[in-house]
Amino acid sequence: QKCILSFRVTSFRAIMNRTDYELIPTPSTPPTDAERMLRDILVVSCHLGPISTANMPDAPQIASRELFFVNDIVALPWAAAHGWDPRWLAHLPLTHDSLQSSLQSKYVKFLQFLVDDPIGYAKVRYIIYFDSKESPRAEHLLALLELGVAGKCDVVARQAPVRNGIVKRSIWDMVLPSMRQPRYSHSMNSTLAWVRREISLGHAVAESNVTNTGLILYANLNRTVPLLATPVYRHTQQLQQPHCQMVWLIDSQRFPGEICTISFNQLRQPPRMPSPANAIPRPPSDRRGDCTSWRVAFLHVPKTGGESVQKTLRPLFQAGAACNVGSKLACAVNASVIAGELPFEQLSSRLPRGTPGVCTVWMAAVRDPRAWFASAANQWCSNSHTQLRRNHSDSRSTSAYERTCGQNASFESMRA
Repeated sequence: QKCILSFRVTSFRAIMNRTDYELIPTPSTPPTDAERMLRDILVVSCHLGPISTANMPDAPQIASRELFFVNDIVALPWAAAHGWDPRWLAHLPLTHDSLQSSLQSKYVKFLQFLVDDPIGYAKVRYIIYFDSKESPRAEHLLALLELGVAGKCDVVARQAPVRNGIVKRSIWDMVLPSMRQPRYSHSMNSTLAWVRREISLGHAVAESNVTNTGLILYANLNRTVPLLATPVYRHTQQLQQPHCQMVWLIDSQRFPGEICTISFNQLRQPPRMPSPANAIPRPPSDRRGDCTSWRVAFLHVPKTGGESVQKTLRPLFQAGAACNVGSKLACAVNASVIAGELPFEQLSSRLPRGTPGVCTVWMAAVRDPRAWFASAANQWCSNSHTQLRRNHSDSRSTSAYERTCGQNASFESMRA
């Protein structure tokens, strides 16, 4: 409790010391149409998978809410340092399988977070999504929004880029390139069977311009989400096909709304960001100019998933980028992630001090009390000293052991 209280006090002080709050117009100063529109926009991007494969773009800073979704807890401070409001998708398990990570990312691209939390996003009118490997500037996204509003479009997306003079005008133009990528090719047979079935039923035609889904503007969300985004998401998961452009080409033909497409280069998009396989990104600077690098200090409360934390951080431990702070303090000097099963004051005192520009993000996991108690009791029961004491104790101690560790033990009997 002391650890958690100290963590909350420290977090509160950090919040109170901030000076970069957005100034919201007072009722006496009505917002302009442009300000009102930007409040209605939600900008989202994501990276699902380990942090070692991420290359995080900067938030464009055009809207009041700009969310970056991750399922690797280590990525949260880096997203914040790049100007995003980070969101942790704890229900999507972290995996090193690129196929599964790619399929998980469709949860964000096709707005299923909106389906799961309609109240939290009730005031949103427009959503701009872009892949984390894209790097659109603010003016590009504003131009995209302007095109969508002027054209009264439900969706605005880019056409597939022209490469080597080849224009993709059919779903069959995507098959051969997809076969060169294992994560696309592994379920290509079932995907093509589904495509042929949809065409034979008259739901779609094969000859249609291919849409690039790396940058999408969604409007009229009460129509685009259930009638376009959700079917595309559902079919990518059913087919286990992360090549969503193929699925989009078929499902979009059944969408009754207006899908506007622009040429791939109409927004003068800069080159895509590289994604080095083993790069561990470092935020270039904090938005306030105080921090040139970040580290994560993780307060490990006992019985709150320590083994899972160790498995998640294993690549960083091996690379020397993470450190378990105990009796050895040397590893904490250069570590980006520092974990310790210590109270806040003790862990804080063991962090290297006086390093210019290095800022710390404090984190902790708190478990449901009932689950915590049951886990702690189970560990106590499996302890060899406990077993030995049971075998050489009186009947009263044995009865207590049975209430706690016996076959019929329950939460209530353990409490007793």
